[in-house]
Amino acid sequence: MDDLSINSLLILAGAGSVLLLLVWSGILLLVAYISGWSALARYYAAPMPLPMISQRWIYQSMALRWFFWGYNNCLTIGVADDGFLIKVVFPLKIGHKPLLIPWSAIQKIEVIKVFSTFPIMKLTLHQLPSIPLFLSKTLLENLQQRSSITLPIVTVEDKAVSYSSNT
Repeated sequence: MDDLSINSLLILAGAGSVLLLLVWSGILLLVAYISGWSALARYYAAPMPLPMISQRWIYQSMALRWFFWGYNNCLTIGVADDGFLIKVVFPLKIGHKPLLIPWSAIQKIEVIKVFSTFPIMKLTLHQLPSIPLFLSKTLLENLQQRSSITLPIVTVEDKAVSYSSNT
């Protein structure tokens, strides 16, 4: 190969790498916008430096806005004094600021049964009720055990009974 073709290949490889990074960044920014992460970050962005956490769980899953829009096995979730911290793993961080959800921001927690067996916890926040957080029951129980708070949990069955008893 002559010097011209080697230089052309190097330029092409560099341009391809830059294009790949731009496309990857655009996809991650779009995911953050559609899922509601960027809206949550406007209200609940974690302060820098990040607060001390007493316990953390890595490679956790959570869904936002819609149950099927999930961040699967790519989150680190930790317990801080005034709330819980949510961070995305390194390759997916673009557009995803760490979140600190204060305990006081949780308006209600509902148990939703998936296929009548798997309990999923739906957290509704005061500031953004249109963007609920869906966590596993085990993860929410771990968060509650490691913190000094007790969260009120309403099951879907209890909610249905209370509605039918009012009619």
